[in-house]
Amino acid sequence: MLLEIKKLHMKYRKAKAPTLEDLNFGIGEGEFVVILGLSGAGKSTLIRCLNLLIQPTGGEIYWRGRVVNQWRGKALKNYRRSIGMIFQSFNLIGRLSALTNVLVGRLGFMPAWRAFFRMYEASDVKLANEALHRVGLTHVMHQRADQLSGGQRQRVAIARALVQKPMLILADEPVASLDPLTSRSVMDLLKSINKEEQITMVINLHDVELAKQYATRIIGISRGKIVFDGHPQDVDNAVLERIYS
Repeated sequence: MLLEIKKLHMKYRKAKAPTLEDLNFGIGEGEFVVILGLSGAGKSTLIRCLNLLIQPTGGEIYWRGRVVNQWRGKALKNYRRSIGMIFQSFNLIGRLSALTNVLVGRLGFMPAWRAFFRMYEASDVKLANEALHRVGLTHVMHQRADQLSGGQRQRVAIARALVQKPMLILADEPVASLDPLTSRSVMDLLKSINKEEQITMVINLHDVELAKQYATRIIGISRGKIVFDGHPQDVDNAVLERIYS
């Protein structure tokens, strides 16, 4: 098992109810898992708990059999380096080129002084070029990120995750800001990376049809609890009622 959570619980300080309540599931290597649920169901909080951007208030997260909740310093840095992150809003630096934004994914592999001055090794630049080629953007590598289309910016964000050489990619609504045609092209790219590079994917989506088309497994969350965990072909109207009621 690549990643496993047991009795994961998250309650924000001023919240009346927990955002996540006693979640239990595992993610195997090579899976393409889509998490479905209403806005506010806890999907984004779950994604951020998995790579410890948010510290859960209870339960345990296992990475390849080892509990990571209390990891700090170098151990936490190494854990996060193994996990790429893709956001709905791209999280790019608009004034910087596509290539430089991709190189940001290598900062966690550099000494602090090199990272501060962004003194990248030739091998890092080579990796960034290869990642941009993988996502089909070598022709815009020197353009500013804020001059790119939404689909191109999300592909830059995917390339930034790829240069980490991750074992797992987490994506929080990666196509919610895109039109339907571009959404499918980005999902096609993520699926091909999953198959060809054998990188495990855990993706939040709000589009049920996209989830059923691309996922190997769907996890449905309602009010912070798992109400479905199974094969996409088993997501029928009764299951959707449980997830979206």
